[in-house]
Amino acid sequence: MENITTTPKNTKSIPPQTEKVISLDQTSAKITNKNSQQQNDLLQIIAEFLEEYREPISEVLKAYAKKIEQQEKNYYWGFIIVLMIVVAIVATIYVLAVKNKLSSDAIGFLLGTIIGYVFSLLDRMLGKQKR
Repeated sequence: MENITTTPKNTKSIPPQTEKVISLDQTSAKITNKNSQQQNDLLQIIAEFLEEYREPISEVLKAYAKKIEQQEKNYYWGFIIVLMIVVAIVATIYVLAVKNKLSSDAIGFLLGTIIGYVFSLLDRMLGKQKR
């Protein structure tokens, strides 16, 4: 028996890979020198930028700090307003219950809904302080 081998007609011959010998010490030294030069250039650019825009940057930082302080005050005022609304709703439920205008099922439903909302609100407030 004769061995017959065939090759597909549309294949290209692949050239043999050439090996490159690179000294790792020289390459790493070149990379380190290049990186440190780039870092020095970047630090110099940042320093020049900060020096040139020192006053506007400080104004922006002061405004941001003031906004954060104001935001906390607004947050607590909002909480007080929501709490007053909840108290007004509970007082209205109480008045309607005393006058026998609400059934006990309705009172339980409304109070349960309000208590759930208060717990959710407290969770958001306390969760915000933890983070």
